[in-house]
Amino acid sequence: MNIKDSLAKLNTIDGFIGAALVDSESGMMLGSEGGGGMNLEVAAAGNCQVVKAKMSTMRSLGISGGIQDILITLEDQMHLIRPSRTMPSLFIYLAIDKAKGNLAMARMKLQSVEGELRVGTVSAAGKEQLLILLSPPTWFGEISVLDGQPRTHDAIAEAVNHY
Repeated sequence: MNIKDSLAKLNTIDGFIGAALVDSESGMMLGSEGGGGMNLEVAAAGNCQVVKAKMSTMRSLGISGGIQDILITLEDQMHLIRPSRTMPSLFIYLAIDKAKGNLAMARMKLQSVEGELRVGTVSAAGKEQLLILLSPPTWFGEISVLDGQPRTHDAIAEAVNHY
């Protein structure tokens, strides 16, 4: 996944302020887009604590499953945190202007960026070998239909995308 290109897609959201890809285990920001006057590194580190606290609370309550997103509504901003389904230690943080942004559209775009298509195979040892992540709307083909040979790779949709 090209982090810069993926985060740049979020820049098209009305009211976009900034976005970051964050490793919740280390608190480090792996990439960012925008930010304006907002310090995205501080926001990334702080939101790691939000994600960890929510996961801890869910465990304490016996709630299974993952977090789809966390919404924090401020007086003039909305902050969305979306953990990755493929790498639970990573999340995308998005800040938008409350007056200019549309929460439903921001959620859809964030889901689209997070929902990559993984193309790869599994080794004899059972380990996944990832070749590429394709973002929607990318087209790909099934070569075995044409050459009659066994499929060499699998394509797995990581999240529902509405395109």
